Amino acid sequence: AIPTVTTPLSSRINSIECLRGISALLVVCYHYREFLNDITPKLGHMLFENGRIGVDIFFVLSGFTIYLSTQAPSEQGVLRFLLRRFFRIVPLAWLLMAVVWLITPGISAWATLKSVLFIPLSPESAPFFGYNILPVAWTLTYELCFYALFALALGAAPRQRGLVVTALVLG
Repeated sequence: AIPTVTTPLSSRINSIECLRGISALLVVCYHYREFLNDITPKLGHMLFENGRIGVDIFFVLSGFTIYLSTQAPSEQGVLRFLLRRFFRIVPLAWLLMAVVWLITPGISAWATLKSVLFIPLSPESAPFFGYNILPVAWTLTYELCFYALFALALGAAPRQRGLVVTALVLG
């Protein structure tokens, strides 16, 4: 028989958080690859052209982390879940959108309203859909949609929650 190794949940989440950090660094390196190209031609592209995969890795790991973190009985309330996620993301995004709005002339009221509500500015060019007045906020739109679907899945038994949210995402 193969011995099983059990690790505490906090240890598993810390390992996942490390992987999320690495995936975020991949995305940062992808965005700054041009600076390396200025030093040595094509070096940035050679090293980090595929760094954008970090976005997908980050999303998958974040979904898994959300699933694990809501297994505890104290973390199963829908309102608590939504409020915690809202205050973790939205106020800072709104603050940064306000800064962009203040320093960028010509942003329309319609684009600002849609951005503040995390509604894509365009129905074209997936997955970015016209970005937002804060360009990096396109990922937050997906994240907030996932949180809404996960809040629906909180009604399922903890062990079935992953299957329910998967069905909602795929449906």
